[in-house]
Amino acid sequence: MAIAEIHEGRYETDHGKGVVGGPQKIIIEAYDGNGEPGTSMMLGRPIPGGPFRTHADIPKENGTFDIRVQS
Repeated sequence: MAIAEIHEGRYETDHGKGVVGGPQKIIIEAYDGNGEPGTSMMLGRPIPGGPFRTHADIPKENGTFDIRVQS
């Protein structure tokens, strides 16, 4: 499993911690960013309609993969 935070519409996995190419399940949990540090709401409130789920066949070579979320 790979986890990446999305900031201002962009994400990047840590070097050496990307995904293995092939079919993948993608789950995006989105928050409003108005969090309260030190609480369970650190990232803010969940965006209505989420989590967003999709599937994709990720390339096996290095590259990029764009995800479009419609709310």
